[in-house]
Amino acid sequence: MQTVYNLYASQIAAILWTYEGGDGSGRRPVVVGLALKRSKAAADSALLADGAGDEETGGAGEASEEDRELFKSVMEMVKEVLG
Repeated sequence: MQTVYNLYASQIAAILWTYEGGDGSGRRPVVVGLALKRSKAAADSALLADGAGDEETGGAGEASEEDRELFKSVMEMVKEVLG
């Protein structure tokens, strides 16, 4: 799950960086980080998974079509907010 959060944070940062940069002049390097605190439920779930792979994808390591659509929708929403 942390990988998914990192992907969202990185992509949103890239969209914001591009939006703020305009023509590309005056952009400064940016470091993006995401700190997550593991909830008890997530910790218990990780113990149950016992290395069986990514829970969201059934261990296949690939995003489902629903996950891809959600990602695209969130990124479009970010772009709308930026106007």
